Amino acid sequence: MPLQPGSDELVERERELAAVDAALRGARSGAGRIIMLDGPGGIGKTSVLEEAARRAAADGFDVLGARGSELERELTFGVALQLFQRRALRADADERRTLLAGAASLAEPLLAASGDPPAGQAVTHGLFWLTSNMAAERPLLLCVDDAHVVDAPSLAFLLYLAQRLEDVEAVVCLTARPGEAGTNEGVLGGLRAHPATERLDVQPLSRGGVGWLVAAQGFAGAAPAFVAACADATGGNPFYLRELLRVLRAQEIRGTAQDAPAVRSVGPQAVAKAVWLALSHLGPEATALARAVAVLGDSA
Repeated sequence: MPLQPGSDELVERERELAAVDAALRGARSGAGRIIMLDGPGGIGKTSVLEEAARRAAADGFDVLGARGSELERELTFGVALQLFQRRALRADADERRTLLAGAASLAEPLLAASGDPPAGQAVTHGLFWLTSNMAAERPLLLCVDDAHVVDAPSLAFLLYLAQRLEDVEAVVCLTARPGEAGTNEGVLGGLRAHPATERLDVQPLSRGGVGWLVAAQGFAGAAPAFVAACADATGGNPFYLRELLRVLRAQEIRGTAQDAPAVRSVGPQAVAKAVWLALSHLGPEATALARAVAVLGDSA
């Protein structure tokens, strides 16, 4: 099963990485593109995003990254600031003039280090031209993780950019969890459906992929029954699987067929811990909802 050297986090992600490679090649020819990686938490979207950044940097791209956060969801242009502000503030006078030439100067008030960030269509237009100016110097990759919790003005900028990417040497790579965008679902849906976007649903690992990861995580030669139990306990979610295997290693489980019942008893605990950690970042309302759904059962 082909993987990137030294990584077990990209197993069965050949399709996503092929799309990234094609988008980077297209940007070199002046055809900008958006890659949208959709999937639940723990499925491996961030690993693909990080590999995309690594490949782009190795190919001479300028790479800028940002991450959405519940804590910054109400910060105007918060993700846009993550992407561009540090670069703008660190630029020398000549580079700054190049970056902010023409209509890109409309973004300058946003990138200033003081005061409340401005809002409005002029800033959005300025950010587009800032992106265009940067891409004219070197092909550009913008990586945005957790787009489902990106602030609304930054998402609007990304949609505005999508509509003008055709002649820009830039790629935007996003990760998101479908159905979790809340009030920003409309804009995120517009990005997903845009002709410039290639949307990819990142899938759980197959039984073979689970077996590969089980072996890579210290259970070489694991029995098929053990692998099957791991797959059933985690649904093929790579993050849950790693958590499960970490607990099993700590208990000195060896991976025999006789260990399959132990997987079934430990599995729910390991997955529950991972889910509880995710819920802890979402606030008491999410925790209350999760409890209610758990009581109602699977049909809820």
